[in-house]
Amino acid sequence: MKKFTSIFLIFLGIYWLISFIQQGYFWSIIPALISFLTSFLLLSNYFSNLLEKLLISSLVYNLILTSYQVYVSTSVLLFRPLPIEFFIVGLNVVFSILLLFILRRYYLNKSNFLTP
Repeated sequence: MKKFTSIFLIFLGIYWLISFIQQGYFWSIIPALISFLTSFLLLSNYFSNLLEKLLISSLVYNLILTSYQVYVSTSVLLFRPLPIEFFIVGLNVVFSILLLFILRRYYLNKSNFLTP
């Protein structure tokens, strides 16, 4: 589960970087950097309380942002249905569901989640 989480955080980081490049919003570069840092620490087998707290905060922060993106994109779809907006809504819904799944797995299996 640790490897899946780190790869998923890399994908989220790339998604937020593309969002930053496309829209220019500075708020989207911060979750990208946090996702990359957390993923790097997970892949390097670094284990401490700091990693655990960073992982939880990174997952929750990404969940909040992807849920917000679903809300914003859905409201845009009501006024002008563009094909790209359907893709963005679907992608953010998938990201939100996967983040909820990872958070649930983490809280149900805390002791073995971060161990190699």
